[in-house]
Amino acid sequence: MKHTAYFLILFCLAFISATMAKTPPEFIVGKWISNKGDFIVEVYKTGNKYHAKLVWFDDTDTDLHTETATDYNNPDSELRTRKLIGMEVLENLTYNTNSNKYEEGTIYDATTGKKWTAFAFLNEQKLLVVKAYWKFKFLSQTLVLKRYYLNQNQLSTNNRVNPVKKY
Repeated sequence: MKHTAYFLILFCLAFISATMAKTPPEFIVGKWISNKGDFIVEVYKTGNKYHAKLVWFDDTDTDLHTETATDYNNPDSELRTRKLIGMEVLENLTYNTNSNKYEEGTIYDATTGKKWTAFAFLNEQKLLVVKAYWKFKFLSQTLVLKRYYLNQNQLSTNNRVNPVKKY
């Protein structure tokens, strides 16, 4: 009987700590920078769905310019003139409370013009891990993002974001 009481107490404490430590689904809302530091997305919630739009990308190693770059690889010719900045790149993720994952979304890759099925989750370090796949999850591509906070010395003279540090 004594062992059963200890077990129940330990189980209750473990359950309470796991419940309290759980990150709320809205934690992903905000700005995230890729682990390479080459783009920033802003995640937002509409209804019960999570989306992300591109808010900055590093244009130093390309002929593209952040302000004027368009979605020229899109297979839909009518969408090729839309600007990359502000474009929705992650759509319709729904938070699943059982798995603690954001599921059933799509991600758009502007470099190829393709959409992929996507899911996302926060790992132990609170990094946003996005997995994109076509038909089979085990053949997924992984994208890791860190929370991004802009500080004043990262603005250039024309108020463009300039992530001087690779986060």
